[in-house]
Amino acid sequence: MYKAIKQLAIVLILCAIALQFAMPVVFAQGTTPTPPATPAATSTTQTTVSPTIPNISTLPGPNSSHKLEDTSIYLTSNLLPHVARTVTGLAITLSVIFIIFGSIQFLTAYGNEEKLGNAKKAITFAVIGLIISLLSFSIVQIIFFTGFQVTQIK
Repeated sequence: MYKAIKQLAIVLILCAIALQFAMPVVFAQGTTPTPPATPAATSTTQTTVSPTIPNISTLPGPNSSHKLEDTSIYLTSNLLPHVARTVTGLAITLSVIFIIFGSIQFLTAYGNEEKLGNAKKAITFAVIGLIISLLSFSIVQIIFFTGFQVTQIK
């Protein structure tokens, strides 16, 4: 049972990580317009449309016209809060998984003191990790929403 729970936790963690990084890639893809059908084209011929390279001016992020201040504003207002939310979400997910895991261990201990001790430790450490991750996320959000600005990057 321990191996099954461990495998389930690994699968859930990998799915959460895949969703965090795959969703922006999927939603960032554009569509390629198909050429209009010509009267000479028949149903037996197929036209292939090669992928197009996007125009640099339409891509997100800083470009050559941005200054260093614009880049630091982009980092502090967009990138760092997104990274903080992602890491905090993963930490909360892991904490909840380990709380559930510890609870199952606690319920299946059947009076065995060693298993009860291990279950209590797992739950305690998971709750401590949850509290630390929530506090760190709160600190980051307070810093960013109070107008923290990077004035110079060396």
